[in-house]
Amino acid sequence: MQSKSSILDKKFWAICLVSGQLIVIISSFFWKENGRHTINGSVLVFFSMLFLAIGLIGIFDSLKPKLPVYSRLGLLYVLYGIFGGIAFAFEGLYSDIFNISDKIGVEAAKLYPTQLNLVLFWSGPAFPLSLLVLGIVLTRTKLVRWWVGTLLSVGGVTFPVSRILRIEWLAHLNDLILFIPLCIIAYLFWNTNEAE
Repeated sequence: MQSKSSILDKKFWAICLVSGQLIVIISSFFWKENGRHTINGSVLVFFSMLFLAIGLIGIFDSLKPKLPVYSRLGLLYVLYGIFGGIAFAFEGLYSDIFNISDKIGVEAAKLYPTQLNLVLFWSGPAFPLSLLVLGIVLTRTKLVRWWVGTLLSVGGVTFPVSRILRIEWLAHLNDLILFIPLCIIAYLFWNTNEAE
């Protein structure tokens, strides 16, 4: 991974990528029978998004020399998706704390369609779509091997499927699919030096 960032930055990004996706993996074990997160699962999603945001900043920073426009706009879009993930974490947290049923969310969407679309429903696809495109871009720029980029893109495609269908084993599979390329990218960050 090429960038003018310091060695410390790269090591920090590496730690955040691995930690973030590891927390995602753990959070999927805190689903209820209806496929929604428990309070603890929602808290874990919140922190996973925090770490993944920092790690993804590093990946997009690596793209600046080759793709200056995409590295900035792509980062903006993936962060929109991450903030949407945080919004879903709070939605899960509060709906469980206050024992609010799914129907209340549907009623709220009728009352505030624009606001909920902007914050939840339009931001929802931004994260997986960003991973899909990022996998392709990393492969085309040869910053990662083709199969690493492909796994990242496949993870982006399977992410919404696993979450929308709320099938636990599919979520675990998706979490693992994303963990592999993120660990490899983290390894590249960890083992590059400033001269590279």
